[in-house]
Amino acid sequence: ALLTLVIDAAYLLPVLLLLSIGGGWLIARDSFLPLERITEAAGSISDGDDLSARLNLRRGPREMRRLARTFDAMFARLETSFLSKKQFTADASHELRTPVAVILAECDRARRKAETKEDFLSSIGVIEQQGNKMNDLIEQLLSLTRIQQGTEKYPLRVCDLSGFVEACCDEFVPADERGISLRTSIAPGIEAAYNPSLLSRALFNLLQNAYKYGAENGHILVSLSEESGEAVISVRDDGPGIPKAEQGKIWQRFYRCDAARAEGGTGLGLSLVREIALVHHARAEVKSEPG
Repeated sequence: ALLTLVIDAAYLLPVLLLLSIGGGWLIARDSFLPLERITEAAGSISDGDDLSARLNLRRGPREMRRLARTFDAMFARLETSFLSKKQFTADASHELRTPVAVILAECDRARRKAETKEDFLSSIGVIEQQGNKMNDLIEQLLSLTRIQQGTEKYPLRVCDLSGFVEACCDEFVPADERGISLRTSIAPGIEAAYNPSLLSRALFNLLQNAYKYGAENGHILVSLSEESGEAVISVRDDGPGIPKAEQGKIWQRFYRCDAARAEGGTGLGLSLVREIALVHHARAEVKSEPG
């Protein structure tokens, strides 16, 4: 009986050994397969082939799934950063072409035709104007990109919103009043979490728009109210209004409903307003109709 047992064991031992090796290999393969996918995806990203690639790992050891989620989050941030820089470069190059062309043309005109001091001063004035326009454009583009990428921190603090909005309206000085009057209707005692620097910029942009597009000798009303536990800031003017088909586009970079009236602007004001609203966990909306 003992001899039989020894013989059976001798036959079974290789089989058990093979099964152990095979099982270990399958377990190791299943364990390291997710790691291979992570390695391949990281290689693809580093080669710049597809920044939208995600692992979306649903199976495998818990540690591997956690590692995959971390990689997916990192890939998402990389993609956002890359697309933002790409958009910034495209927008900047497109919008800077016009002022650069004007500056070069004015330099050429001054070189060939300017004869008096007044001629040169006139050319310098044009160049200075276009230079200021380029500077404003670059500053707004950089601000928009920083907010979208979150490269700068804008802490929100609960403060008196009523007094802040009133102070912003008092301090605002329009570039061209055109006989337009500004009134406020601000409910007292409203508090909210906001960043003063960003919120004042949003209000400034809305007021600039209202003055720019408002009717001659018209009116602007800035109101602050509380609705369903939310603070609502509204800037209303009696300008020509915005057609329904245009309203969804006004938040886009460089979009202008009326190019003739928008002369001198950057086309980034409302894009900044929308991004600043998002930083405040809020939303920017428009209500308008022609006339």
